[in-house]
Amino acid sequence: MDLVHAVHFFISGEAVRRAFARAGEPPYTPYLYALKLFPDQFREAAARIWPAYMDGTRTLEQAAAETARALVTPEKE
Repeated sequence: MDLVHAVHFFISGEAVRRAFARAGEPPYTPYLYALKLFPDQFREAAARIWPAYMDGTRTLEQAAAETARALVTPEKE
């Protein structure tokens, strides 16, 4: 998975969802969720982490680092 591409996909879809909501349009489901693009683990992490970046309460560096931590799978012993 190309992480940068996946994050761009999330941010674009979330921006459209927010714009539709502000305009009073019916609820919009971004393609990321509608088509279940990218792994569940990424979609869950993106929904938890990136809205704060979009709102200006988290820096790009903080969001990227937290996303990387969320996607690291511990090694099995």
